Amino acid sequence: MIRPLWAISLLATLAVNVLAYAYYPDTVNIFFFTDENGSFYMGKEAFFWFVSGVVLFINLLFNIMGRSFAGLPRSFIRVPRRKTWFSTRQTRKQLYLKLKEWVRGIALSVNLFIAALVANIYSINSDIPSNVGWIIWLSGLIFLLFVLLFFVFFLPGPSTEEQG
Repeated sequence: MIRPLWAISLLATLAVNVLAYAYYPDTVNIFFFTDENGSFYMGKEAFFWFVSGVVLFINLLFNIMGRSFAGLPRSFIRVPRRKTWFSTRQTRKQLYLKLKEWVRGIALSVNLFIAALVANIYSINSDIPSNVGWIIWLSGLIFLLFVLLFFVFFLPGPSTEEQG
């Protein structure tokens, strides 16, 4: 269920980066603080490739992390009702799939956050005023939601209809 949303968030983040690149001035002003002393300038191409590289690297890292749970020792995987999750081969498979979905949800929120940052940097560098700061807060709330969903995903234990 999360996989298509994660893929869409990845493509949307890269699309926001491409669209912003098309309209950036030759030198991109990146505000880290509200005053002029906190400004950092970067070339348009360098900023585009930096953001693209960061997005792809982070998503690759999350993808590897989501797939690596099956290879970890059981003592490294701390979930509620751990004994129940590791009781049979089928429940372990359910656990690994849920962990992979949960990690993709975290990656989805990180993608939204990066897209919002790029859109915010675009609005700083353009003459068109836009208020995209709320997207940064929304992506933070989505991240918090997925962190809290950890307990919703794993507290009930494995589903019984898939065990048979």
